[in-house]
Amino acid sequence: MADVDPVTVSVVQHRLHAIVEEMGEAMLRTSYSQILNSSRDFSTAICDLGGRLIAQAEHVPIHVGALPWAAKSVAEFFGDDIHPGDVFLLNDPYHGGNHLPDLTAFVPIFRDAKPMFWAINRAHQSDIGGSTHGAYNAGATEIWQEGIRVTPLRLYDRGVVRRDVLEMLVTNVRHPHDFRGDLAAMIGSAHAGQRRMLALAGEFGWDTTLAAIEAVLDGAERQARAVIAAWKDGVYHGEAFLDDDGHRYNDIYIRATVTKRGSDLTIDLSDSHEQVVGFVNSSYPNMRSAVVVALAYLIDPHTPKNDGAFRPVEVIAKPGTVVWANEGAPVTLCTNHCSQEILEAIIKALAPACPDRAMAGWGRRFRIAIQGRDPRTQKPFIWHMFQARPGGGASPVGDGWPGGGEWQAAGGIKFGSLEVTEVRFPLFFREHEFRPGSGGDGQYRGGPGCVLEMVAEIDEPARANTAGDGVKYGACGILGGKDGLPHRYVLHSEGRQQRVLKTKEVGIEVRPATGRWDDFASFMVPRQPGGRGCVCIAYRNSSLDMPGRIAHMRALCQSAPGPGVLAYVDGGVAGWCSVAPKATYRALVNSRTIPHVQDEAAWSVACFVVRPAFRRRGLMHQLLDGAVEHAQAMGAAALEGYPVDPGSERIDQTSGYVGTVQLFEAHRFRRVCQTAGRRGGKPRWLVRRELS
Repeated sequence: MADVDPVTVSVVQHRLHAIVEEMGEAMLRTSYSQILNSSRDFSTAICDLGGRLIAQAEHVPIHVGALPWAAKSVAEFFGDDIHPGDVFLLNDPYHGGNHLPDLTAFVPIFRDAKPMFWAINRAHQSDIGGSTHGAYNAGATEIWQEGIRVTPLRLYDRGVVRRDVLEMLVTNVRHPHDFRGDLAAMIGSAHAGQRRMLALAGEFGWDTTLAAIEAVLDGAERQARAVIAAWKDGVYHGEAFLDDDGHRYNDIYIRATVTKRGSDLTIDLSDSHEQVVGFVNSSYPNMRSAVVVALAYLIDPHTPKNDGAFRPVEVIAKPGTVVWANEGAPVTLCTNHCSQEILEAIIKALAPACPDRAMAGWGRRFRIAIQGRDPRTQKPFIWHMFQARPGGGASPVGDGWPGGGEWQAAGGIKFGSLEVTEVRFPLFFREHEFRPGSGGDGQYRGGPGCVLEMVAEIDEPARANTAGDGVKYGACGILGGKDGLPHRYVLHSEGRQQRVLKTKEVGIEVRPATGRWDDFASFMVPRQPGGRGCVCIAYRNSSLDMPGRIAHMRALCQSAPGPGVLAYVDGGVAGWCSVAPKATYRALVNSRTIPHVQDEAAWSVACFVVRPAFRRRGLMHQLLDGAVEHAQAMGAAALEGYPVDPGSERIDQTSGYVGTVQLFEAHRFRRVCQTAGRRGGKPRWLVRRELS
């Protein structure tokens, strides 16, 4: 092994980190699914063929900690049958994967004719087959019900794709187009890592590069051991609980006994709960990943998280327990739960030994996946909820991150853009905000979670499933801090009483028109949605006199729920309608319910006040569109329409319409106006965009 100076070691260390980060940027910009290009549920790394983790990007920690077992599994399976241009895949949790949705691509990096390293991309797929959409099957009692199992598999042979293998994979998922695009992005990302590693070796020479890598690993070990050695020796115990497995087990415990001597740690999980029926079991690689993630959270943040940093840890576990299930058990939820509980038990145990480093628990996962048909395109969709992220745990030096996410990801998975989600999926987010006071109290408080109200804008029933935990056990306090509040999700569905959703359900019917969730996500307490929306039609220079206008408004109504109030019901849209003289109009302007317009004296106003249950972008514009059509049919010379929310200030001045929409980004408003008035492919009305 060549001698290498410290400056070169430092340069190589930072180049390795830059390589895996660039791999991640390539993935972010080329993947198809929102779960990847917005929420970033993927990870990139470099491993050697012996399974040692050389470098990882700061993506999803629970992914990367299991990669050494995957890298070793592929190398052992193919042995000497690895060639330049090959690409390999794997997802099976009993062959080095975390869980089936995390498909992993491997591109070998050669020194002459000898493979030396793997450039790796592990990415969560929107669907991986199985008996329910979205890759999480809460009803599964065996792994074969969770999706297609990919043991070490060659997809490209010396640069040529094996079309039969690719078609077999694509045929087994529900969204083949997105799957193909995401897979291509994964492979491209890994190829970027391959090119950069070859450039690094070309710049420094292979001997110097390999020597520097060994020095980086050894340096990380020294740094980790120096931190551990400062902790008090002893035997420590920690315990964490899952709510249930969705079948017959409740209060599932994870127990960690941690022995600390000198700079060594022995973590014993063998006293954990027996293997359960549902999908909260963990595979061995996933359990080992949770262990090293716990250590990574306790050592210095600038220490490279590689094989060297994790050498001080010895792990003891027992097959047939929830942390190391026997092959064949369902494990899809394990990357969240029981991974998070393994983390919690270990950090709880070590907190007395290193109180200046232990952080409190982060919020638990509770996701929803909806499968349906988008009425705008008539195409099927699968949407995963990455909004309403739970709060991060407090540390010894500060409050937790608001909406930081779950512990095993530590902010690596982002909440998806609301605007992008509404463009891609038939969903409307009425509310998405932090929930004050939801984090656990203490010297430093836990980060607040979120409250979300979401409407599914569909024309036919959709199906949803849930996967998560934490409606009984919230995020844990540490060293006397209080626990955070648990989840509470409520489904409101047309024609049915509202109900609280369980964390592990399949086959949930989401009805059109009024189906919605009030998502009181982690640390959340229920709160009622509020606010009203208005749609106002104003007649200008119309041939209709006031009695004619009133007759027009009555023509839109099918019932009168009260004196002076007219109801408008059309195609599932419901609201109240009242006709007002100019004095009432001025009062509405002054109260900022509707905006002021020029030439006030020429106006009279009819307001539709849309009930909260129907207050959504599409329905408001449908209501406006229908009213405009009726008014034109009755001879109105010119109209101005207002899709309005209270407090609106932005106005789109056009030749025929004035529009204001509260909290709508410009591109959202333009899309709404262009699509809401289209029927049969022909625009009923268009709005020119002149928003400041």
